[in-house]
Amino acid sequence: MSPVFEKGLLDRFPSLFAINDDWAERGVTEHYPIACGDGWFSLIERACLTLTELERRYQDFGCVEPWLPQAAVYTDDSTGHEGLLRFDLRDLPVREGTPLTMAARRFMLAEGMTWMASEISRDVCEVCGNPGRYERERVRCVSHLHVSTRDASADAARKVADLVARAVSPGGARGFIIKVPTKKRPPRG
Repeated sequence: MSPVFEKGLLDRFPSLFAINDDWAERGVTEHYPIACGDGWFSLIERACLTLTELERRYQDFGCVEPWLPQAAVYTDDSTGHEGLLRFDLRDLPVREGTPLTMAARRFMLAEGMTWMASEISRDVCEVCGNPGRYERERVRCVSHLHVSTRDASADAARKVADLVARAVSPGGARGFIIKVPTKKRPPRG
């Protein structure tokens, strides 16, 4: 993921990604990976929002101790579904054989949310976020069939750099000019 989008996720959801315990005072200095293409940014952001909302609602009940999982997000290459989004939750308070308590229920909901994000990634291009198709162990739209998994984040980083360059210097070398037609169209018959 390009540094701009990664920083956006780290700034909005520091408790989900920070490894360092003093992230509230010093900011996120170490974090779990966010290693995928920019096309999945909205999907990851939505999953993070639902995880934090889940935690807020359970805290409103007042009967469950605060817990926000730590997440590692990456393109999976370790299971039978290589090339899909993997959203791993760390520091899970519940293990197998645990009775169904409020904490166990919260964990199962969080796990279900991350599983759903992984399944949705099957239909979202990892490079641009447009509708895509999962084939040959990657998810791509028609426009990005040629982009390899390794190049997905590099391609996205270049696009972000171009956007920043255009914003800073609209007439610069990396910028582009939009020409507005000056002739009026003839009226339709």
